[in-house]
Amino acid sequence: MCSTTPGMRLWRLRLAQARAELANASGDRDETLCQAEIAIQYSNNVGRVKYQALALITRAQALNALGCTPEAIIDLRNALDVSRPTADPSMFLQIAATLLAVDGDDALAPEA
Repeated sequence: MCSTTPGMRLWRLRLAQARAELANASGDRDETLCQAEIAIQYSNNVGRVKYQALALITRAQALNALGCTPEAIIDLRNALDVSRPTADPSMFLQIAATLLAVDGDDALAPEA
């Protein structure tokens, strides 16, 4: 019963994102993709845009490392789209820096 409380849902979301980041840092791309997908689903369920963007970044990093650069770029552009309404400059810069490293977008560089 307590697993459906808002606090528990947010905790599960944060844990999934942390697991995705840890897996990515350790080079386990399959686990990164799995945990990032869980975090994306959880963030959609609870409406937490920040965590959706973070999970998209993490998944994009794993996809890029696996040679799936076009898919990584799509995730990063989706992260930008999702995060723009928040007007969070640090979130924008994190996404932009990752996207610029993967795909040197001339239009994005001046904005960043």
